[in-house]
Amino acid sequence: MDLTREVLSKFISVTNELITDALRLYDPSSKSEIITTMELGFPNDIIRLAGGFGIGLCVKWDSSISFIPVDTTVNVCTTSLFTLSGDIREKITPILLKNIEDKILQSGFRPNFTRGNHFIIYAKSRFSNQYYLILHSDTYNDGYESLSPESGNWYYNDIKTLIKGNRYLRYITGDLAQEYYAKVKYHETKNAIKHSCVANSIVENEATIKASQILHHHTMPFSSSILIGCYLINANTTVPILSSEGQPIYLYRFDKSLEEQNNIGGNYFIAPHGWGKHFFEGNFSIDVNIPSNTLLLNDEVFTIQPKQTFISSKNIKMRSFVDSDRNDTYIEYLHNFYTGTSIDMLDQLISYNKSGFKRFQR
Repeated sequence: MDLTREVLSKFISVTNELITDALRLYDPSSKSEIITTMELGFPNDIIRLAGGFGIGLCVKWDSSISFIPVDTTVNVCTTSLFTLSGDIREKITPILLKNIEDKILQSGFRPNFTRGNHFIIYAKSRFSNQYYLILHSDTYNDGYESLSPESGNWYYNDIKTLIKGNRYLRYITGDLAQEYYAKVKYHETKNAIKHSCVANSIVENEATIKASQILHHHTMPFSSSILIGCYLINANTTVPILSSEGQPIYLYRFDKSLEEQNNIGGNYFIAPHGWGKHFFEGNFSIDVNIPSNTLLLNDEVFTIQPKQTFISSKNIKMRSFVDSDRNDTYIEYLHNFYTGTSIDMLDQLISYNKSGFKRFQR
């Protein structure tokens, strides 16, 4: 187990105790579990970690009460893979993408492709003459409609807090929790429609979409479970695994998890949706200071509030799977945790994200 996974696992084990304690205030027979993938890492948002959650995990509970731990900050994040009939790289320009985003915004959607680690990528198979669009974005809204625990939203004044030592859990119950779940499922549909509209607008008159795959990796698959940065799949499923800007995206067929605790039931298990953010400068600790409303990572201090991120951290970085000889080591690492087959590698030709529009020479 790497250091980041080890420390975060201990931190999250306390979160699980808090969830169980909160549930048993209402139903003494309740139980909960937090399952992690090999790519357990740091979330983007301060409030998510301070509230007890990393990324690359599944939270699930069994209780007679409707319940949501709100610092999971479910904004429904989706990865979509569109297989194209031909090469349209010359059509894809910054102006085209900006115009499409404007149309999406006018239709009542938030594009969100240049927020956080989201993107639009145009890629080519390394092993065939096949081209792809890969889209990654969430349905985040602020204000009253926000699913994140932000002041002024529709449930914020009804959040309950359970404190244990220097840790806390914030949650909602009952009708509000049921409404939250219903909104999440609505956002799944909304994000799928948005991704399909964007893909069709990009390829319009130049190619056709031969196949599409839309996968939610931050959502609620069921009313009593939440995925944060991972896929819920069954055996023999091929999914895209995201990397970083300019790096190949993997198409990998997962056969099964070698970690028994990753199994959700039946043939279902959780798998990473991409590379995670890790702590690289030696040992580290995570501490929450409730009176000062801050989170500490060693000597780094972060204010716990919405829209605050770890972007300023000098120690949290995206894990790289390229060694000093520029060999790709990801699949080797993956096979410590799963059995399966690397189907393809998709080389990025165009990337559009928060850092702008880039073309890569291939």
